[in-house]
Amino acid sequence: MLLDDIIYKPKQYIEHLDNLQTDNNKENKRQLDLIEKKYPEIMGISYVKDGKYYYEDDLIIRDVVPSFIKTIISRNISMKLFIDQDNKNNLIYIFKYKNGYYIINLYLKLLYDSNYNIITTYQVQDINAKSPTSFLYYSLTNDVKHLGLVIISGLTLNKFILLLFSSFFISLFTIYEITLLLTSFFDSKQVLNRKMKKAVINNEFIPFFQSIYSAKQQKFIAAEILCRWHSKGTIIPPSEFIADLEKTDEIKILC
Repeated sequence: MLLDDIIYKPKQYIEHLDNLQTDNNKENKRQLDLIEKKYPEIMGISYVKDGKYYYEDDLIIRDVVPSFIKTIISRNISMKLFIDQDNKNNLIYIFKYKNGYYIINLYLKLLYDSNYNIITTYQVQDINAKSPTSFLYYSLTNDVKHLGLVIISGLTLNKFILLLFSSFFISLFTIYEITLLLTSFFDSKQVLNRKMKKAVINNEFIPFFQSIYSAKQQKFIAAEILCRWHSKGTIIPPSEFIADLEKTDEIKILC
């Protein structure tokens, strides 16, 4: 799952690091930088404790924590996903760690682009939402409890109609092609041609010699070779096959 790759795995990795308040803060920051470089969807990772940001060397406090993040933290939740109120293009994932909170800032567009599908659409919502809403016509809901999220995936009405019509026309085309193949296969001439090819292989065509008598010389002077088809104990006359046989390559073998 995409969210596992860009949220849960970094979260697990972060939880194995020492708290950014410790003497090993420089190494922690270096490790966080490595995570940010590994996952292009991650804009930045920070740590909040006592209403302040802690990161970089020597516990540098950069900016004041926005009130909406303070509000979320004050609720003592374990994790939450939400859109940055100051920048709607950013997605924030916050989770509790010891006495503070880690905040993973995500590029919303990159996150959506990496999971883009021309047919289906998805929404990611916080699992604590009272009534998850969906604009999807047909949807499936999946609770991702280890991330504290609800993923709703499915089809919008427009895409559902498009998929329905596309499937209908593809089915019609497929049926048409199969009909043509079956018609061609069972066509009487095609059946006859297949029988003649098999007859050539089985040596079912036999020569019949018809004598030519000369009235002037009062004797037989030559013979005409006629082709007959001996099939399953029956002699098939040339009028029923010779014209079609002459149109196939088997006539060369026969000659």
